[in-house]
Parts: sequence; C-alpha cells; structure tokens
Amino acid sequence: MVHVSPRDMNKFYMRVLLCHRKGPQSFEQLRTVDGVTYETYRQAALKLGYLEDDAEWVACMTEAAAFKKPYELRQLFATIIVYSQVSEVRQLWDQFYDDLSQDYAYTYRALQGQEKEDLIQFKTLKSLHDLLQINGYTVADFDDLPQLHQYPELVLDSLLRNSLLRRELEGYDQSTLQSIVDQEDQLNDGQRAIYDEILQAVDVSAVGEKMFFIDGPGGTGKSTLLRHIPAKVRLSGKIAIAVASSGIASLLLMGRRTAHSTFRIPLKLNDKSTCAIYKQSNLKTLIQRASLVIWDEAPMTHLHAFEAVDRTLRDIMDNDQEPFGGKVFVLSGDFRQILPVVVRGTPAETIDACLKSSSLWSHFKQLQFTENMRVQSARSESTAADLAAFSEFLLKVGEGRHDVNRSLGKDFVKIPRDMVIDNTETDRDMDEDEDILPGAMPRGLKNIIDVMYADINNPEIATDEYFANRTILTTTNAVVQRINEAVSQRLSGDSHEYLSVDSVDDDNEGNFFEPEVLHTVNSNGIPPHKLTLKEGAPIMMMRNLNPD
Repeated sequence: MVHVSPRDMNKFYMRVLLCHRKGPQSFEQLRTVDGVTYETYRQAALKLGYLEDDAEWVACMTEAAAFKKPYELRQLFATIIVYSQVSEVRQLWDQFYDDLSQDYAYTYRALQGQEKEDLIQFKTLKSLHDLLQINGYTVADFDDLPQLHQYPELVLDSLLRNSLLRRELEGYDQSTLQSIVDQEDQLNDGQRAIYDEILQAVDVSAVGEKMFFIDGPGGTGKSTLLRHIPAKVRLSGKIAIAVASSGIASLLLMGRRTAHSTFRIPLKLNDKSTCAIYKQSNLKTLIQRASLVIWDEAPMTHLHAFEAVDRTLRDIMDNDQEPFGGKVFVLSGDFRQILPVVVRGTPAETIDACLKSSSLWSHFKQLQFTENMRVQSARSESTAADLAAFSEFLLKVGEGRHDVNRSLGKDFVKIPRDMVIDNTETDRDMDEDEDILPGAMPRGLKNIIDVMYADINNPEIATDEYFANRTILTTTNAVVQRINEAVSQRLSGDSHEYLSVDSVDDDNEGNFFEPEVLHTVNSNGIPPHKLTLKEGAPIMMMRNLNPD
C-alpha cells in the first residue's frame, strides 16, 4: 500500500481502516460500525479502537468506580496517568473527582462552604501525590491538575506525615503478622538457627555480623523463613524492607516490591552508578528508619546494582565505613539457578557480573539450608522418594556434577528418561520449520501440548490449580507466541481480539513509518499487535504497575 502522511487526515484514517477491516464494499460501509455510519473515517477508527484517545481510560475508570473504594480508585488513576499517554489528564480528573474524593467528602461532611471544598480537594490531591511518589512522580509533574501549592497552610500541616513511613508502620495487618509469628515453633532446626541469628543482629545492630547470605536451594524452606523474619521485625514496631530481584519472586514477600523499584536502581548500570534517591525524599527517611533489608533472588542481579545501592546507603546513612551504611542486610537465593544476564556474554563474563565477584561479597556471612522441606512434608514414601530424586538432580545440574551429553557438547546435560515426553510424530506429520517461521511450531510441540493440556476442556479437571501447576518453558518469544496460539485454539470458549495502537515518539520520524510496519514489531514483555484471548485462558501480567 502507498504511503499516506498523517497530515492528510481523511486519507490517512481511511488507510488505517483498510488495513484492519475485512470486506467493506463502499466508502460508507468502511465508515459504518455496529450499524452506525460515522461522518469521518477518524470517528470510525476511534470507535473501533484503532486510534489513541482517552475513551479507554474513561471506560476503565467508569467500570472501577462501580466497585472500587476511593483510595483504590486513586491508585488506578495514578497508574493510568503515569504509565499511559492520557491526552486530557485534567478532564479525566474532573470527570471522576467525586468518585476519587468520596471518602474525604464523607469524613468532612460536617464542614461547610469553601473550607470544606478546599480540604476535600487537598486531601484527595495529597493522597494522589503520595501514590505518584511511589512511581517517581509528583502532582507537579502534571501541570494541568490542581496543585498542592494552592493550599500552603494545609501543605505545611502535612509535612509532618510521610506516606511511605505510614505504609510500612501501619500498612500491615497486625493479626496477620501475629499469626505468622505464632508459627515460628514450626521452623526446623536449620531455619530456626538462621531466624534467631538475623533477629539478634536486628536487635543489637551496633555490634556483630550485619550482612548475611542465605543459600537456599529449591524446597529447603527459604520462602517460609523470609515471611517469618520481616513479620517478627514489623510486629515489634520496626521497619523491614523486603524486596526481590524479579516481580514474580516479589509476590512471595509481604510488600511485593522489586529491588529496582524500591531503591530506584538505574536500568543502565556501570561501576560508578548510584540510585535516584533524593535527600529530601520520603524514601530516604524510610531507609534511614529501616532496621532490616531483605533482598530475595539476589544471585540473578548484576553486581553493579548491589554496589549502586551500597554507595547510596552509605551516603543516606552518613556512614562510609560500613557496607550498605551499616544496615542489617540479608540476601538470599541460589547461585545454582539463574545468574545475571550479560548480553552475548561468555561464561567468564557472566561470572564476572555475579555478586561473588564484587568486593562486597567478602562481608557476607554464609548461611546454608541442608534439609529439604518438600521431601519432609510429602504425603507418601513414594512421593518423598520422587521429590528427593528430583531435588538431587537439580543440585547436580546446578553444581556441574550431572552427566553431560558429550555428543551435543559440554553445556548440554542428559535429562533423566522419566522426565522426557516421547515425540510420536513422524516426519510425514511434521510440516513445522526448525527456524520457527510465521505460523510454524517446533518439532514435537503438538505432542507436548497433548500431554500437558489433555484435559483443558474438562471443567471438572481444568481448574485454576490445573493451570497453575503446569507450564511449557521455551527459549524465544517467537516460540512462546506459537505455543500460546496452539493451546488457545484448543479452548472451547469465545475468542476476543484486541489490537494495539502503535506510534513513533518523534513526530518528525513518525512520518517515515507506516502503522502496519510498526504493528510487525514485537518487543520483549509487550503483547503482539493482534492479541487474541479466549474465555477461560489464564493470563499472566508481565509488569505489575501497582504493587499495592
């Protein structure tokens, strides 16, 4: 198709419709959506969701306002304006202001006149401001919103309050913390020894060990311990900051935050990087008050990230003599698993990127688990034996003790026969391409899907637990897409198709890229241009925009 500049609006939007709609037999049909004929091609494209406008955010807020509490609605509003390109932020604010401020309107219902209106708007703005700060923004970054400086006396009164401190000190349910602490007697001897040693360091942080690394192979009870330690600290009225290297790992922690988000670690790191924590920020005060920092899945993070946090904490704590400014710092993880990713790096470069290659490593006391809790809690002897064998297999692979497949090379291990799914397809059955061309699948994948998802359309078997307990791992996004499409086609539910709206940030360069060319670009962590979902299919959100 020939190029059409966006400046030629009528032809440009007609072209957008032609790229997506099938079978229109006239210009009028092209502008007709659900029986309504629109005057312009742009209106039709907007109605079909092919263009960017604020309608999706209005629809999102409208739906949420029907069941969400005002604070939750403010969380959603903050997420939308930070992570989406909202054209009219003030218009969205005005449209949903009554819903956003409903709790404060009730709290101050006894007041009258302008004083009441000012206080309600200030409280609503201040709450939004605190939520934006979590993501590195403030209300001042959105100049079309009402601003806090319009209420100088109320701002002065609020300076005594730190939202991050308040969340850490008051945001955890005390009964939940107590129920976790009440189960400390269920810790095994190895867990209890580590538990007591770290809590002792928190109680008497002026002397003794302050830095610990918990070596926790899968199934040894590391996650259980990492729930107990911060719960005990928080129940005593102290602050424990618990983070993880990945979003998935952070879901197991109370607080559910990644290290990059919490410490504002730069995405592009070098050996002199520091974190973007400002001296007058609430986050600085929170870190100063913290008695404990826990960082799970530490081995997968580049050493420059730890060194950046170290430099920043030394500055924040005004203590350049001790690592991490003298904080009790607990890392956990398993170096037998995922190490830092070095793009096109050699094994030696990957090792150099590990925490063990940092000068900080010598300061950590090594604490190790030896007992596999999954084996101990198995319901039968045969299950325990299977779990023990699998655990030993993982340890051997991680420590380089398992047999390698020498015919393929030293980097390929031999998979035990009972873990292999036979490929029953013959060459005649296979029309797939090894290079995963569009529409193709890897050899043998159909058989894997048959085994893994044999009961996918049996509602009595295919429960949430059924989907949670199985997944197919692969190496590239192209194969992931093929697998998702193949499994989705087997579901009997209705399908729904969603199309992305793609654009180039640079207006000058945008004229050189046709929309259909942008639609072909697939990036990591972003769905494809045409996303087809079926009712009943599990969906994993790749990025948690609102950890709270």
